[in-house]
Amino acid sequence: MISKKRMIIVDNQFDVLVIGTGASGSNAAYQCKSAGMDVAIIDQAPFGGTCVLRGCDPKKILHGVSEISELAGSLGKVFKGSVKIDWGKLIEFKRTFSEGVPEKREKGFKDNDIAAFKGTAGFTGKNVLSVNDKKLSARFIVIATGSVPRKLSFPGAELLITSDVFMENNKLPGEIIFIGGGYISFELAHISARAGAKVKIIHRSSRPLKQFDQDVVEMMLEATAKAGIEFIPDVEPDLIKRKGKKLFIDCGVQNYTCDMAVHGAGRVPDTRLLDLEKGHIEEDHGVLVNKYFQSVSNPCVYAVGDAASIGQPLTPVVSMQGKIAAYNIINGNKKSMDYSLVPSVVFTTPPMGSVGLTEKQAGQKGLKYRINMADTTRWYNSRRLGFKKTGFKILIDKESDRIIGAHILAPGAEEVIDFFMLAMKTGIKTSEIKDMIFSYPSGTYDIKYMV
Repeated sequence: MISKKRMIIVDNQFDVLVIGTGASGSNAAYQCKSAGMDVAIIDQAPFGGTCVLRGCDPKKILHGVSEISELAGSLGKVFKGSVKIDWGKLIEFKRTFSEGVPEKREKGFKDNDIAAFKGTAGFTGKNVLSVNDKKLSARFIVIATGSVPRKLSFPGAELLITSDVFMENNKLPGEIIFIGGGYISFELAHISARAGAKVKIIHRSSRPLKQFDQDVVEMMLEATAKAGIEFIPDVEPDLIKRKGKKLFIDCGVQNYTCDMAVHGAGRVPDTRLLDLEKGHIEEDHGVLVNKYFQSVSNPCVYAVGDAASIGQPLTPVVSMQGKIAAYNIINGNKKSMDYSLVPSVVFTTPPMGSVGLTEKQAGQKGLKYRINMADTTRWYNSRRLGFKKTGFKILIDKESDRIIGAHILAPGAEEVIDFFMLAMKTGIKTSEIKDMIFSYPSGTYDIKYMV
């Protein structure tokens, strides 16, 4: 008698095939498996995905150490001697968090009877994939391939390194230029500056991080300048070339030299090798999907995370997308995702957190609101930690007294912003927040004075 499992292996047929082993893909695979489906998962890269191996997790480790260095520098009078980052040791420490992850992730799939394939997947039909010369078919296919750095077309763009390479460098060069003013550039620039590098950020428009409230971005830019980082707006490279050991960056009116140039000019969905046209899958800034994460052109296919045309490139978001897509595969298209109250954080020093509407968005909606905004650099929690620039901006609906947007630059902003998300989600009024008893002295206690 041939077991069902044996038949699956021989016939290469599954209920669900998932491409990508990151947060969204792994969640989708486990959810479908828990519903009794036969599931396989595929990845051309080491199992685990960007966040845990090359993205937010290792970045937070570097950020934490650089923040300690900043605090030691700001509070230098209470320390004997100087506190300096040993970059090589820091990278070694960072690797201890990612070493073994691919093996653990693969073992997790095996222990849960999820077939795992290492290799490049490409469509050969609407529900058929080719992987390592094998044909795998399924009733449903989930694309969760993440994103890659945007391809830049100017001469010498190949001399730029990616954030992945940056975070594996055992040595930190003396002068670094980041191309593009997004999350990656600002976070790695702050880390590099605290580790002793001379840093510039070149950005092609006048304002960086346009998805954040611009008043708080201005506060962050002031903190960036105080850290010795030069932000250069309205500039983009025309040419990069090597001159001896240096890189020469020609920006037309102004030229720059550095030891290392880092690509921070955005990322795009990684669908390059999927042969989407053979799967009758339409794409436009990702796989075109409906609100249920189902392909608009091929009902057998779902796409989640950075590979999809909707959503936000944040790990908690893509994790939830994977779960919702799996639910819809199992139960039919019933669930969609609400993106209105998703906190986001830029891990500069101090970090900048945001949730809800910016002032611009509130104005576009025609809402009547009041603004509480202040520089908190001289507040207790900023002074005791030696931060040189902090502040906040809170938008409050005039009629309901409920918070509609919160934007913070402060120590622990990544934690404080979650309280604001909960307050907005539950509809707590600011008058009720003021009557709450918070622990003291704490970063969250300051919330009473923000609203």
